[in-house]
Amino acid sequence: MNRRKLIGRLALLMSMTGLSTSSLANLAGNSRKNSKTMKAKARSVHHIGIPIKNLDVSLKFYQDFLEGKVQFINEMIGQGFSDGVQVPNAKCRFAMLEIGNTIIELIEYTNPLGEPYTQSNNDLGAIHIAFEVDDIHAVYRKLQDGGVKFNAAPYTFKEEDKAADVIGATFAYFKDPDGIQLEIFEAAK
Repeated sequence: MNRRKLIGRLALLMSMTGLSTSSLANLAGNSRKNSKTMKAKARSVHHIGIPIKNLDVSLKFYQDFLEGKVQFINEMIGQGFSDGVQVPNAKCRFAMLEIGNTIIELIEYTNPLGEPYTQSNNDLGAIHIAFEVDDIHAVYRKLQDGGVKFNAAPYTFKEEDKAADVIGATFAYFKDPDGIQLEIFEAAK
């Protein structure tokens, strides 16, 4: 059935049953009342947390790559922390690393030890962080010279990619010391 016929039948059904568009939205679970109660305005993203295996190794990697400034390094332990992260008897070392207007939190759980990262980019929850750079090819070479393995060489989006809003932008994915996906990104010029 084509779109025009489907819309016509839906309109007829709505008029016959007395349903309004807001009633239809309520039936679908998308009522404005519900969505208003779910809204919470955030001022900004404060930090991005990354669980890692070894704080010293990861801190060096992220500092070398991002030229970030360490705000502080701390330990955390206690029932409130364990309850909040839902990890029994949790203990960790963590560092806050400032990169421009973004903070990366590197978290090494010293108790209990976590499992290695094994997610693929299409797995639910497998987020990545994209770092915008001015010269992606220079950063790519610098990272490769430092031993970083990339998924593929930098790729520039073209019309045939069907991503109209990013045509001319370039990206490349790579992994940190724990196999966590990261990206370098250069906006279209």
